[in-house]
Amino acid sequence: MCTDLGTKAIVAEAWAPSTTPAPISISRDNLRDAVEDLGKPAVLVVEDLLNDGAFIYSLAEVFKEARVYEALNKGWAVFRHSGGERLELVAKSERDSFHHVVRIFALLDSDRWSPGQVTKSHKKARQLAADGIEVHVLELREAENYVPNSVLFLCGKHKIINRRVNALKKLTKEQRGYYDMKYGFGRPDEPARIRSEHGTLFSDTPAELIKALRGGFGTKILARFRERSPYLAPTEFERPNLDTADEIREILQKIATII
Repeated sequence: MCTDLGTKAIVAEAWAPSTTPAPISISRDNLRDAVEDLGKPAVLVVEDLLNDGAFIYSLAEVFKEARVYEALNKGWAVFRHSGGERLELVAKSERDSFHHVVRIFALLDSDRWSPGQVTKSHKKARQLAADGIEVHVLELREAENYVPNSVLFLCGKHKIINRRVNALKKLTKEQRGYYDMKYGFGRPDEPARIRSEHGTLFSDTPAELIKALRGGFGTKILARFRERSPYLAPTEFERPNLDTADEIREILQKIATII
């Protein structure tokens, strides 16, 4: 128990800076710099411009976060692609372009395979936060794990994908959150493979569900999410084995604070 609490405390410290922006001191000496900073677009640093950009855009639309959605549409906030491994370098480079009012947000996949796992993403987040960058590490494995079931039905051939989505619905919230949404439990024409990093997460899952979840939902999940976002409602993210609405609102609030 103590170990679990300690791990959670470390993770919380690593990536959960306050959503309340720190007071900004404006004086005659820094007024010119502050005005210049506020005249630039806010910067959203993501691992993958196409997918993570679509993810944030879709969340803002579904949750009707008007400030973020308008900023993205009008160029008041812009995305920067980092390629994952270079995210820290790109974010710090962008940070150096601001003189006094730092307006940068970084979003990282956790890359977890099980709840509470501390990964490289959490270490990066701690370092970025120390540099004054607003940052969020996803609680679940990656952005695809936040996409609701109604969108997943569009991610493959009807008969096969229906069976796969119905199997996904039977997983617990934790299992769905750390399942490999893109590739599942290996190729659909081969024996299911559960990664050792999952630990005991799927140890009690019926074999027929594991078998049905081979193959995953492919690499176009977030593209389908972007297409469907005008027709989705926040209630889709409040289902028992998804339940991510509160975290999504937190992400959007963090972005809103830098715009």
